[in-house]
Amino acid sequence: MNQKMIEFRRELAKQFIEVLESKPLTWTKDWIETNRNKAYNAKTKKSYRGINSFLLSIVSMQRGYTDPRFATFNQIKSMGLSLENAKGKGIRIEYWMPRHILTKEIITWSAYNQLTLEEKAEYMLLPKYSVVFNAAHIKGLEPLPQKEVNIIDEFQMKEYFEKLIKNMHISVFEKGNDAYYNIIKDHIMIPKKTHFKSQYSFYSTLAHELSHATLHPSRMNRKHDNYSIEELRAEIASCIFCAENGLELDEEHMENHKAYIQDWISNIKEKPTILIESIKDAEKIVNYLEYQAELISKKDYEELDEQVLIIEENNKERPLEIQKNETFEYEKNF
Repeated sequence: MNQKMIEFRRELAKQFIEVLESKPLTWTKDWIETNRNKAYNAKTKKSYRGINSFLLSIVSMQRGYTDPRFATFNQIKSMGLSLENAKGKGIRIEYWMPRHILTKEIITWSAYNQLTLEEKAEYMLLPKYSVVFNAAHIKGLEPLPQKEVNIIDEFQMKEYFEKLIKNMHISVFEKGNDAYYNIIKDHIMIPKKTHFKSQYSFYSTLAHELSHATLHPSRMNRKHDNYSIEELRAEIASCIFCAENGLELDEEHMENHKAYIQDWISNIKEKPTILIESIKDAEKIVNYLEYQAELISKKDYEELDEQVLIIEENNKERPLEIQKNETFEYEKNF
């Protein structure tokens, strides 16, 4: 892992730890509220995904940004705009792009997905870093268009989760006082809906437990190496799922996970890559949940899952190339 990758991971870990320490009981609620308007590029209008989406929402929480638009310096110039009060406000983001081993040609992910297996073997992935600035520091950018917040109604929620439970082939029992997933019996226990302050709270808690249920061999067959870190994966996954699908968390849910926060801080401080790995795992979990809830197509799910998997495999299989500082930086519209 080269120096730029190390620095990026340390900075992301630092930002997240600051949020955990300053908002131990409200970080998930605040994160979801911030992420309702998902961060996107001011020029291309494309939403940021995965690690970048997580980082930009965390920084937005800390700095009080209410505008979800970001852009690089070159993009700002190309739009005939300029920066103001932007000293020290740039945020480094990371992309992985396919590059031909021999010709060094860089191609898009959509082009890469069209290649045969033999052609894909001729490419390797390399990280690319860009610095982006929030719309609050872009002088002359048109006002943010008014966008209605997408809060789904109870009928839609019920329909989503009925599909999830049916397609995941899992039993959910509404009884008792605690919510948990039992991997041995492969079922979820959750208090009755009437025990929650709202239907939204019930379903957001269920989303957390369904995230755990993806551990099972019949689903994603994920590794389970550390209880506290598994809670972090499930919490990030449920936050993303809730933010993208109009759900909320209540104080009771956050209080239940307060005990893990110090463990998360200790683990991440000791090994910053834990957070990166947890975010990537959470992204895969969300893709799986949205597919099982029939919110995305099988084709979209497979493409999203393959992209995350390819990046992981390149990290494992090509450590020497990465250590040789073969990162590249260039301006491209994302």
